[in-house]
Amino acid sequence: MELRTYVEILGRRSGIIVLTTVVSVIIVWLGIQRITPVYAATTTVRVLTNFEGNDDVFGKLQYVERLMNTYASIATSDPMLRQLQQQVAITGSPADLSKQIKIEFPANTELMQISIENKDPVLAAKAANALTELLIAESLKTRVGRTFAISLIEPATPPIRPTKPNKMLLIGLGLFVGMAGGLSLAFLFENLDSTLHTIDQIEQTTSLATIGKIPPLKRKQRKTFLNGNSPQGEAIRRLRTNIFYTMSAASLQTLLVTSAEPGEGKSTVVTNLAYMMAKSGRKIIVVDSDLRRPMLHKRFNLSNEVGLSNILCQTAALADALQATDIPGLQVLTSGPLPTDPAELLALPTMAHLLGQLSQQTDAVLIDAPAFLAVTDAAILATQVDGIALVVKRTQTRQEAVQTARRQLTDLDAKLVGVIVTQAELDPVNVYYR
Repeated sequence: MELRTYVEILGRRSGIIVLTTVVSVIIVWLGIQRITPVYAATTTVRVLTNFEGNDDVFGKLQYVERLMNTYASIATSDPMLRQLQQQVAITGSPADLSKQIKIEFPANTELMQISIENKDPVLAAKAANALTELLIAESLKTRVGRTFAISLIEPATPPIRPTKPNKMLLIGLGLFVGMAGGLSLAFLFENLDSTLHTIDQIEQTTSLATIGKIPPLKRKQRKTFLNGNSPQGEAIRRLRTNIFYTMSAASLQTLLVTSAEPGEGKSTVVTNLAYMMAKSGRKIIVVDSDLRRPMLHKRFNLSNEVGLSNILCQTAALADALQATDIPGLQVLTSGPLPTDPAELLALPTMAHLLGQLSQQTDAVLIDAPAFLAVTDAAILATQVDGIALVVKRTQTRQEAVQTARRQLTDLDAKLVGVIVTQAELDPVNVYYR
């Protein structure tokens, strides 16, 4: 998988990543609000050592280190903590209180810092000062040939800000965990999602070349013919060129346009392709073979009282059903009244004979067929035409549906000329012409 593919996945699934991250941070923030803040008050004392003579410096340094550790052990011993509890109203056992005390020795100094944590900042400062006084009193009890003195440098004051919880750290962890979880969900959903999101995926699934890439249509463009100066109109013009080349190279005159599932834009493609082909000076006939949900009479603003169904039922002649349009060279055979048995009508020899008649009267015949997997109509027509173009709507069509349609068309020995992608990504080059 190329780096570009990963970037595309992250772009498609950015909503999941953002949502997961935001939810994680909100959960952490709500959790922080439920945590009772803890304050730490600190006193600073100096442990002054005064040795006689200057010999054995290394031994003196070792002794100073042991002395510091001794005072730290005395400060957290049970007898000292019981005395502290007698002076200050701190609840809990000496073992619990010992966990709230932190003693540090700043490097290269004679200083010792005594910190006590408590939910009450005033009580924390009071306890730190009391413990320091007890430790100073303890240091004055014994002197054996050497003098040691602990003096208070800076008493504890009630802290303003709590030390726990560390909000920024927890929020940062929540942000990291949320992003990691979002990325995991993004790739999980990508693997579970069978929707075709890119043209590369569509080509790999269909094993067909892309002969048309139609960018997303604006709402007003869906009801009118596409302007050739727009990116969408230019895309139809390119499709027309590819269709002309394909039909000329393979001697095709009748082209069926279908899709795997409904709603992929095949009728819009047929309408605009016929319009562009007629504008190039060709004679084009469009046939609406969707005898269930016809659309072309609406797109061309034509009557649908007489059409394909009448010809197949032999209640009207081709000359009576074929209608001219405002576009020179373009004629439309609408669906006609909806029959009760459309599949049976399309399977009649009359349909194949009709397509032969139409191909003799024009340069190309475009046939708008129902979705291939929805009904059997398109499968019936697939064996009666010279070529088939498969319309696939990016970001909507499922891979399984396209694969099934492709396999069934292959089983019918249908001639697939290529795939037309609707809702295609807009080529950056075309942005200039918007």
